[in-house]
Amino acid sequence: MMRVIWAIDAIGESALLMERSAEFLRQLAARTALEIEPVSVLEGIRAEAGLEDRLLTDDQALPALERSLRSLVGEFDDLAAHFLAPRVLGGSTFPAAKRLAAHAASESAQLIVCSTHARSGLPRLLLGSFTEELLKISQTPVAVVRARPVPEPSPETLNVAYWTEFHDGDSIHFREVVNECRRLGSRLSLFHCPERLLEPLVQGGTYLFSGAQPVLHRITSPELYRLERRGLAWARWAEHQGVPCEFTLDERPGSFSAHFIELLEMQKSGIAFVAWQTGPTGRGGGPRLREVLRKAPCPVWVLR
Repeated sequence: MMRVIWAIDAIGESALLMERSAEFLRQLAARTALEIEPVSVLEGIRAEAGLEDRLLTDDQALPALERSLRSLVGEFDDLAAHFLAPRVLGGSTFPAAKRLAAHAASESAQLIVCSTHARSGLPRLLLGSFTEELLKISQTPVAVVRARPVPEPSPETLNVAYWTEFHDGDSIHFREVVNECRRLGSRLSLFHCPERLLEPLVQGGTYLFSGAQPVLHRITSPELYRLERRGLAWARWAEHQGVPCEFTLDERPGSFSAHFIELLEMQKSGIAFVAWQTGPTGRGGGPRLREVLRKAPCPVWVLR
């Protein structure tokens, strides 16, 4: 049984984002045994009382939020068999994202599903403060769903893709992805774009004092051969685990994120698996991950 936390803003969640998250949950429910716990977090709800603007106490706000959450969830009758009792997390001074992450860990949830408008703008504002903070601190994988329609999977299989940098720890993530593919009966595309020395600087618009852009390091044939052998070995291992898998080694220059998004669109992927540490340094939440989260044509499952 897969346990999923559905994070819902019971006060301000748009109907469109609710429906997109529900579409993703329907995909999961059609392919595996699923328990869905709808969860909202009480945080700074304001009430207007004439000219008075005051913070509601937990005792005042909690019943209203619980009613709102039950009403929102009640609109999805087709998922009713999978729902646990809706829950509002309150009574704490910790930020909302931290409370939700702690709740997911305490319930041994396998996934948190949350939505975001992913509007363009300053990089730190792309995902919204709640989603941004949740991705930073959650030890439970987070699936981020945008306002665009969730791709319709074929009746036979669900195409998913995993972007690996072949960093330390990526083999563990790959095993997690393969396990999820087995659970969902999915076909897997393993994607890698070789790192070029100085390319992150070029993509960021960095120039030499002479005005020219830095010359990219040329990837040698032995390096490409080594990467190809590693990717094909991973793909064979997945096949032995019962998961159809193909490996794509994309040598083209340019934006790695754009190449991955192109693959997702071409294969009509239903889920994109990406590690939080995706990027040249292996640190979390870099610009490549942000671009995928903002532009991917399908929900993005962020691994920890």
